[in-house]
Amino acid sequence: MNDIAQSSSTAERGHSADVFHTECFACAPIHEQGLRLQFESSGIQTTCHTEITKAHQSYNGVVHGGILATLLDATMIQCLHHAFGGDPLTSRLDIRWRNIVQIDTPLTVTACITSRRGVHGWAHATIMQNDRVCVTARGTFKVVESLRGPAN
Repeated sequence: MNDIAQSSSTAERGHSADVFHTECFACAPIHEQGLRLQFESSGIQTTCHTEITKAHQSYNGVVHGGILATLLDATMIQCLHHAFGGDPLTSRLDIRWRNIVQIDTPLTVTACITSRRGVHGWAHATIMQNDRVCVTARGTFKVVESLRGPAN
């Protein structure tokens, strides 16, 4: 059985993913300027439902591209962490913008693991808004044991 099938069969279904980056801009609930993303993980897939405000726009009414990259990256990292444990580090992120993502409008980010070999994992992610694919990404990650160190 490959690594993905094994993690999928042992992963808790519909699990509300834990925050393993306690000071992360993307997902830490205590980060005042952060996105405070929340994830749901099931097997090899992770989903995030959110809405980006004017504070993170670029052009008038449009979500900043760096924020979109962060959404995709964070969701893929959470997906890999849920499936394999450890701390995934982004090695490569390839993004395709297809449609504008509007501020103050609900969106959904979905990530899925595509493969794993040793300490390396690959995933893809999609941002959907108003039933349209807006942004897609493929990522390559190195999953290290832990970067968190001892608790404060």
